[in-house]
Amino acid sequence: MTRIPNIVLLWISFAFSVVSTNASGEKTPAETCMPPSLTVVHPLDFGDVRVPYGVTSYLYIDPDASVRQGDAVLIVRDPTPGEVLVCGQSDQRVQIRLSQPSVELTSGGRRPVAQLLENVVLAGEGARWSQVMPGLWEGRLPASGRARVTIGGTLRLRGVGQHGAAGTNIVLEVEPL
Repeated sequence: MTRIPNIVLLWISFAFSVVSTNASGEKTPAETCMPPSLTVVHPLDFGDVRVPYGVTSYLYIDPDASVRQGDAVLIVRDPTPGEVLVCGQSDQRVQIRLSQPSVELTSGGRRPVAQLLENVVLAGEGARWSQVMPGLWEGRLPASGRARVTIGGTLRLRGVGQHGAAGTNIVLEVEPL
């Protein structure tokens, strides 16, 4: 009889908290385009992956939905990049800021099966985004004042013999330049 090593089952989803502020610092609804704002279409989701006990590895999702994984990572449910809509004025220069360029994960009081979300990347339709530094991108909205932004990143995994979900909230902010 063949023994199968312990496998860690992992569902990872990252909720985006969207904060848009105007010059006086007041919060504005995501539907408003002046000042610029973000609307979440769906969160970054690392899917359902399995990692053998004792193995440290990674899973990378590109904003275009291509996936790369390290040794021994089994993908059971495909990961998907996150997506937000940016709304502002025609041809407006804006910056998108991620509150933390890398985020440690939590798992309901237990040791998380995934350690860290890092190397977050943005791409999109309707605007080009240039990464100025970790967690900060700049771009110009098109004439429509609207752009779709997709979000990817790297998830560091470790097989700790636990099953379950791990996740975190990440905060994105958009501001005019």
